[in-house]
Amino acid sequence: MRPKTLRILIYLASALPVCAGGWIVARTLMHPPPPDAGAAQTSNGLQPFDASPRQVDDEPTLSDLQRVASAPLRQRLFDPPPAPPPQVVEKVVPPPRVKLIGTMINARQPSALIADERGNVEIKKVGESVGPENNPAIIRVIASDQVTLEHRGVAVQLDMEQAR
Repeated sequence: MRPKTLRILIYLASALPVCAGGWIVARTLMHPPPPDAGAAQTSNGLQPFDASPRQVDDEPTLSDLQRVASAPLRQRLFDPPPAPPPQVVEKVVPPPRVKLIGTMINARQPSALIADERGNVEIKKVGESVGPENNPAIIRVIASDQVTLEHRGVAVQLDMEQAR
């Protein structure tokens, strides 16, 4: 076949469904189906919704209207003030339970022998932490018979015989 003839056949083959669709739309617009056609049931077996207005046989009685009229309608037009926020209670965490065993004072760097809850003794210097990792205290001052710790911003003193 020649290319020109082939092109004409392709155009006709693609135009045929378009023309058929246009004919179906035009026929539906010119001759719509009657409103009762298929009103008995839809494809899923349900009755279609009827939006036509209906007459209401039950009108409210005088006692119904009086009950509505006697309802208390004078109420506040604003909301009451919101409830105050709940009080935040800070949990007071006690300082770590450590015991001062002894101190070693020298001019360069004083040290302290500190025992933890389990009895482990460690040599600590100023600036190091003592106690468990989740609740540590930092050594701020080491004197001859006492050590000052800082726990959550509060100073705590350990004396030689005092256990915390």
